[in-house]
Amino acid sequence: MTYLKLKYFILICLLLNIGKLYSQLDSPVNTFVKNINIKDPSSNCISIYNPTNSNSVFSFNINNKLWADTGEMLNEIRYLSGKSTDSLYYYAWKYVCNNTYSNISLTNNNWISSPIIYLNSIGFGLCGKQALVLANLWEKLGYKSRIWGLNGHVVPEVFYNGKWHMLDPAYKVYYLNENNDIADVEELSNNPRLITNPLKIQKNNLYYFLRYTNDLAKLYISKNDNNLIYKETIPDAVSNFSIELPPYSTLDFPINYNSSSTNIRQLPYKAFCKISIPSNWTGNLNNNLVLAGIIGKGKVLINKKEYIINSAELNNLLSNLEYFITNFNIIESKEPLEIYYFINPVITELKTNNIIRIKGVNTTKLKITNKNISDSISVVKALYKQYFFYENSRVCILNEKLDSNIPCLNNNKPLSKENFINILKDYYKCTNNANTTDINKIINKIEKSFNRLQDNYNYNKLFFIINNIPNQILFDDFKNASEEELLYILLFINKEE
Repeated sequence: MTYLKLKYFILICLLLNIGKLYSQLDSPVNTFVKNINIKDPSSNCISIYNPTNSNSVFSFNINNKLWADTGEMLNEIRYLSGKSTDSLYYYAWKYVCNNTYSNISLTNNNWISSPIIYLNSIGFGLCGKQALVLANLWEKLGYKSRIWGLNGHVVPEVFYNGKWHMLDPAYKVYYLNENNDIADVEELSNNPRLITNPLKIQKNNLYYFLRYTNDLAKLYISKNDNNLIYKETIPDAVSNFSIELPPYSTLDFPINYNSSSTNIRQLPYKAFCKISIPSNWTGNLNNNLVLAGIIGKGKVLINKKEYIINSAELNNLLSNLEYFITNFNIIESKEPLEIYYFINPVITELKTNNIIRIKGVNTTKLKITNKNISDSISVVKALYKQYFFYENSRVCILNEKLDSNIPCLNNNKPLSKENFINILKDYYKCTNNANTTDINKIINKIEKSFNRLQDNYNYNKLFFIINNIPNQILFDDFKNASEEELLYILLFINKEE
């Protein structure tokens, strides 16, 4: 081959490769919608399979939840408000309240408060993280915001109509002042009766009992330790949501994780999406969900550092979460890998009829189905046992007449508080896997809560419920609930309609 022919040959090869690379980078973005009907949502997950030899990169939305970017979030808030621009601050608060729940934060680092990460992937945290998320959304909607630390609680304020207003996303509450306007922190600290004797009472969930207490009011009136802890919005770690699904890989969600492996972060309330990757695949994964764990054998490269899968060093990195791991490189896989990411259980719970929307590159051949799963990895069946995840709807379950599954409780109505306690002791002895220590702890907790009830409390309704609710459910409820939460259950059950 002459030099000139060789030169042309190399040029043609370069052009072909460049063309191939360009076609990959400039692949058309496709959007499609699929309806999936599921007879038993609690025993199923959604499964997305990539049958091609190229990566699929896409965002997905289920039942109008899981937002592709912060723009979609803001549009959702505008839609909720009926396009009323002067009430967007309120609907941003409602949006955070409805799509999150309170629990110990996954990490103290503030990258987790990016709305896309918090609402799509985590869904839970303590008051400080919820305040940061709401303040961030207020700023994006054009409001000024700031955050107060009350030495025991953290709340955000929004500025509109010439003054500050406090709307608490953790306790899902705001307080009205004498002018029937939403009060700010300063007004609440000067007049705590706005908290303890509110002009408007919100009774719609677990926090009803906690919202209007003297203990909460004391946090406001102790002005010396009330401090503005954030006056400027913390930058977002990411502003969009996407999944990268390798060739012949599967994405399953929402699922639980049930194993003795220490490689997956264990939390009381959680859901995961799992990416299953065939063995010997190597390459980069860029997924804007919080990485929870990797199962298998091989090596990964994270932030320019190599980790052996299942090593203590990698587990420590994923437990501490000092920074958001948006991408990592699989550099060796000796067997199929399972990559677990946190996904918000509040917004991904399946329904009988589900609408899945996919938008991205190389998505037209994706196979989207529902998959039957075992009880051990069902998110719903795990959370069903935990009262204070479902909050108000969980309490409503206690008011429904269910078939009794253990007929060991006698049907005499309790004549006194003491009689009722003795009946509960006998009742819990019939509970599966209940030991004496657990029973005594629960009875002690119940006694303390009973002592705080009014003298005319009607135990008959509670007794009726206990006669008709499977006792394993009540055992789990009372075991997991704090005294305050248990007291709320008791007050709610006795509430006159």
